Amino acid sequence: MLTLWIERAKDAARRTAFGAAGFLCLVVGLGFLSSALWLAIAVANGAMMASLILGLLYVGGGLILIAVASRRPRRYAPPPSPKAVKQADLITAFMNGVNAGKTMRR
Repeated sequence: MLTLWIERAKDAARRTAFGAAGFLCLVVGLGFLSSALWLAIAVANGAMMASLILGLLYVGGGLILIAVASRRPRRYAPPPSPKAVKQADLITAFMNGVNAGKTMRR
């Protein structure tokens, strides 16, 4: 029971960390895009293109990190437990093995 809570806490911490990193990248990207818009309006030169490219990269990275943070991990169902073996079936299988071993020696 405690391990389930620990796993849920780890999962929540991972999603929170990726979400915060994504939000930070979006804020930085918006700063670069604002700078690029200012440069585009002021003067059309190389600095504008650099700001646009960096801004788009940060925004794209932020969107990817937010998508990763919102993804839920797959939970696989445990395999079904084996059927309980009756004692009579176990003894029968053992005796069949003993008899097979005796016939092999002959």
